[in-house]
Amino acid sequence: MVSNGHGQEEVNRKDSLVEEEPARKGLKSFLHVTDFKLASIAQRGLPSNSNSCLVILNYHLPKSTPHLWEQARLRVCGDGGINRLKKELPLLMPDKDQTQVTSNYIPELIVGDLDSVDEDALEFYRQKGASLVDQRLDQDCNDLHKCLRYLRSSAPVQRVLQADGSLSNQQNKVFVVGGLGGRLDHEFANLNSLYLFPDLPVVLISDRCLLILLPPGRNTIIPDLSVEGPVCGLVPLAGPAVVSTQGLRWNLDKAEIKFGGMISTSNEILSREVIVESDQPLIWTTETTTWDHSHPKPYEQNSTIWFP
Repeated sequence: MVSNGHGQEEVNRKDSLVEEEPARKGLKSFLHVTDFKLASIAQRGLPSNSNSCLVILNYHLPKSTPHLWEQARLRVCGDGGINRLKKELPLLMPDKDQTQVTSNYIPELIVGDLDSVDEDALEFYRQKGASLVDQRLDQDCNDLHKCLRYLRSSAPVQRVLQADGSLSNQQNKVFVVGGLGGRLDHEFANLNSLYLFPDLPVVLISDRCLLILLPPGRNTIIPDLSVEGPVCGLVPLAGPAVVSTQGLRWNLDKAEIKFGGMISTSNEILSREVIVESDQPLIWTTETTTWDHSHPKPYEQNSTIWFP
């Protein structure tokens, strides 16, 4: 159901807007389904075919971090992300012994140029078995870029992810936390990384929003309405884009959106499926609902992003 005054009757009526139809000639089709859990996964185990990764960067971690950790097969700290992991993760798990949390939640990899790491934290995790990927020779890329590049190309990573471990596989995704809400230039660098690795199903997550990159073509988006929306937006970071949508309060019909003109912000989801057609890649973002983890939502619905 959709909150903030949009009743179930309205949602059901709008469901009919999005129907099965053949892809338009020459238009690539993509499906994006939020099926990962931002709240407790106690009642649902990790999918056996999940080869997802969690990347932790150097800004405040969202409340969903412990749940994303449990759904990832591989956990990677980007440089100063180890500082956040050591200091903040225990605070997000108040029902557990903080010393045990620090000792038990160990990333498999630490990737970065080591310019922002706490030396004590680095030594602690290395003694606990974390592998260091030293990127000090590369000063041209930010931490997320380094992490994504290593995840995509590293043979050891593919072995960890097992036989069907390619991160481009439709069942896999890369959760990124600690990448939103800090310095604006850092945020833009992280968004730029999505455009540099369009083959990877990356989702940036904070306590206030999540976002993905939509490729050019016809995109069908199935959000998790228990924790997403209704507020959403489409942002043309790569330049002007001609966009049509279905399933939003203010739909676009072959409209040009661009910086210096109109962009679609503070829009609202009115359907369980949203269609976005664009001739350029777009950032799709939804507001996420914050809640007390000890009192979960009345219903929970599968909320992962995958590309067929």
